[in-house]
Amino acid sequence: MNHPSSSCRICSLFASVVDGTYIPPTDHREQLHYVIGAFSELRQSQAACDVCKLIVSKLDDDPRRDAYRPDCVIRFWHWNEPLDYIWSFGPLIDEEVNCVSCGQYHQEVSLTELPPFSDPKPELNPNWADLDRVKDWARHCDSTHQDVCHALSEWAAVDPPSLAPLLLVDVKAQCIVEVDLSVRQGIANYAALSYVWGRLPDVLESTRANLSQLKSPGALALPTFAHGLPGTVRDAIALTDRLGLDYLWVDRLCIVQDDAASKPLQLAQMGAIYANSYVTIIAADGADADHGLRGSVEGVSQPRRFEPPTVIHTPGGKTLISEPVFAHDYNVTEWERRGWTFQERALSRRNLVFQDDRVFWECHGGAWTEELPYDPPGNGSTRTAFQQRWKKQKPGSYQVTMSAWPDLVQYEVLVHEYNKRILSFPSDGLNAFLGISAALSRSLRGGLLFGLPEYYFDIVLLWAPSSTLRRRLVAGKPNPMLPSWSWAGWEGTPVNLGIVPHLNRRIDGLIFGSSTLEYIEIYPTVRWMKTRSDTQTQEEVDNGYYEAVQLKNDSSRSLPKGWSRNSVTQGQTGLGPGFKHESILDTAFTWPLNFPEHPIPFSLTKWEPLLRFSTTRSHLFIGSRLHRGWKGKYWNIATNTSAEPASLYHIRYASGEWAGVLLSNDFDTPPAGEHERCEFVVVSGGSTSKDDPGDHNGLEEWSQVPHIQVLSTYDFYNVLWIEWDDGVAYRKALGRVWKDSWDRQPTEVIDVVLG
Repeated sequence: MNHPSSSCRICSLFASVVDGTYIPPTDHREQLHYVIGAFSELRQSQAACDVCKLIVSKLDDDPRRDAYRPDCVIRFWHWNEPLDYIWSFGPLIDEEVNCVSCGQYHQEVSLTELPPFSDPKPELNPNWADLDRVKDWARHCDSTHQDVCHALSEWAAVDPPSLAPLLLVDVKAQCIVEVDLSVRQGIANYAALSYVWGRLPDVLESTRANLSQLKSPGALALPTFAHGLPGTVRDAIALTDRLGLDYLWVDRLCIVQDDAASKPLQLAQMGAIYANSYVTIIAADGADADHGLRGSVEGVSQPRRFEPPTVIHTPGGKTLISEPVFAHDYNVTEWERRGWTFQERALSRRNLVFQDDRVFWECHGGAWTEELPYDPPGNGSTRTAFQQRWKKQKPGSYQVTMSAWPDLVQYEVLVHEYNKRILSFPSDGLNAFLGISAALSRSLRGGLLFGLPEYYFDIVLLWAPSSTLRRRLVAGKPNPMLPSWSWAGWEGTPVNLGIVPHLNRRIDGLIFGSSTLEYIEIYPTVRWMKTRSDTQTQEEVDNGYYEAVQLKNDSSRSLPKGWSRNSVTQGQTGLGPGFKHESILDTAFTWPLNFPEHPIPFSLTKWEPLLRFSTTRSHLFIGSRLHRGWKGKYWNIATNTSAEPASLYHIRYASGEWAGVLLSNDFDTPPAGEHERCEFVVVSGGSTSKDDPGDHNGLEEWSQVPHIQVLSTYDFYNVLWIEWDDGVAYRKALGRVWKDSWDRQPTEVIDVVLG
C-alpha cells in the first residue's frame, strides 16, 4: 500500500486533480494535462513520498523505452471516460509522441479508480483462488454473452472438430474416453489446457501401446501412470472437475503421439478444439509443465503467493490502482514466448488465465480479475458506475474477430504477434499458425498461400521486419517448405506490412484500421502463378483486391450485390467517396471488397512453395542509412532484450543517382558491400499523393529525400532484392524505388521462380 505525503507538492497537485478540487488557470480550463515538474524533482520527492517512489519505479520499468533524463518534463494526464484508465503519468509529448525535453520515447504509467465495493468486499486469499467467484464469472458469460461467446452465428463460430470421436480426459473417471462432438448439442462440456511442455523426463503421453490401458476407468490415478502426470496437467484435471465440467483436452494425452497417420490430422484441427472448448485454462506461469496451476485447487495444487497490486490513497479518500496487466509486452513468461500457445489463447472464446500468481477470466464479452471489484451483476449485486466504465476484454493481440469482410488489419496484428514467438522446431513455422489461418480463410477468397492471403497478395507480399530478422533453419539450412517470400520463412522479430491501405472507417467517428494521412494505392505489375503439389498444374494467384480498387476508380462500373456508393462524412468533415455494404451500415469502406455470402471452407489443397512470374530487373547499389523519423524499440522475446528497429538504406544507381529505399533485415549491419551490384526485381507498383508538401504518410523517403519530398504525387515500384541458387531466386529484402527514376534506367524482362 502506497500513501501520498501530505507535504509533497506533486502529490498535492495529483490529489486535487483526482478529487476534482483543482482549479486550472482561467486560460487553461479546457486542458486535460497538468505539468508537475522535471523528472529530477520526482526523484527527489520519492525519498519521503511513497507515491512518488511508486511512480518513479513504474516510469523506469520498461526496457523498451528510453530512460528519463533529469530535466525531462513530467505531466499528469486526465483521460475522459469511458477509457479503461483515467489518469496517467508520463512525459510531456509533441505531435511525434516523443518527449519534448529530449526527443526520446519514454514509458508511461496508467492508473484507474478503485471505488468501494457495492457488495461486501471479497477477501483476497494470498494462497488460494476463489473458485466460487470463478464459477460466477462463467455463469454470467453463459447467461448474457449469447452471440458473443456462445450461440454464435455462422460467421462468428468455428466448426467443431471434424475428426470424430475426439479423445478427452474424463476428469471423474480418471481415464481417456472417446467423445463424438458432432452429435452433442449445446455448449461442449470440456475444458482445454494451454501450457508449456518444457524438457521434463518421463512425462506421460498417449501412445499406440498404452492407449487401451489409459481408457480403463481410474487409469490416470494408478501409480503406473500418475507419476508421469506433470503438475500442470494434474492440477488442470482437478480444476476442471471443481468447475463442474466433465472433460479436459490435453495435447500429450489426447493426441496419440506416435501415430503417424492421425497425428497430423489432429494437429490441423487444434484450432477448432480450442475454439469449441467451454473454457481454455491458460497456464502462463512457470518454465515447464511441472510448475502447476498454483493456488487453483486446495489439497491438490501448490499454494500461490499473490500480493494484490499496489494502490494509492489520495487525501480525498479515493483509491487508485495500477492498470492490471492481462498480457506482458516484455520480460515474458515461457508460455508467452512459445509459438504454439498463441493460437490456443487467440482462438479460445473464453480463457481462465493463471498469470503472475493470480487468476483472471477473459472472453469476448468482458474480463474479470480478482483484485478489482468489477464482477458481473448477480447474487443481488448492483453494478456501480465504475463497473460499467471499467470494462476489459481479451487483449487486442489475442482478438480474432471473424466477420464476412476480409479484414487485412486484423491479419497484420495476428501475424505481428505470432512471429514474435519462438518454436522448438523451426519447421513448425506455419503449423502453429494453422488454426488462425483456417479462421481467417473463412472471409478471404483464395485462402492463405504459405501464410499470405491471396486476395491481398500484392499487399501482403510487402511484409517487412520490425528489427533483426533471419531465415528459419532446419539442420542448418532454410526449410524449402517455408519460402523466403513468406514471413513464415523468417524468425527473430515481429513483421509488419510495409503498406496497409486504410480499408474501413466507422461512421460514428471511431477509426479502425491503419490510420494514414494520405491514401496509398498498390496495383499489380506481374501475374503470380502457383503450382499444385499433386498434379503439378499451374494456377493464377487470386490477388482479387485490385478488382475492388478498379471499382473505386471507375464510377461507371456496377457494384457487386449489397454494395452502394456513398459520400462519407464524419461530423462536419467530408472524407470523400466511399462504399457501404448492406450488412454493415455503420461502416464506410474505401473499396467495395469481396463479401462471401457464407464462410469459405478451409482448403486442404497442397501447393509448391514456389512463385512463378515475369517482371523487370535492374542491378543497383545499396548506400548509406536513412534514419527513421519514428523513435522506439521492440522487445525480442527470444533474447529477452530490447532491439532497435530494422534499418532503412538508400538505393542508388551506378551513376550515384538516388533510386529508392531498402527495408533491411538488420539494424546496423550494412546489407551489402559498398561496390556490390545487387539484383532487384519489380513485384508491384504504388502511388500516393498529398495536398501539402509537409504531409507525411509513413513513407520515410518521401519525407526525407529532398528531390521527391516536394512532389505532390509519388509513384514508386515495390521491389525485392533477390539472390539465386540453382535456378531459384530467394528474397533477401524488400525495397521501394522511384518509378520515374527506374523507368529512365536500362532494365530487362526476366522470368523468375521465387522460392
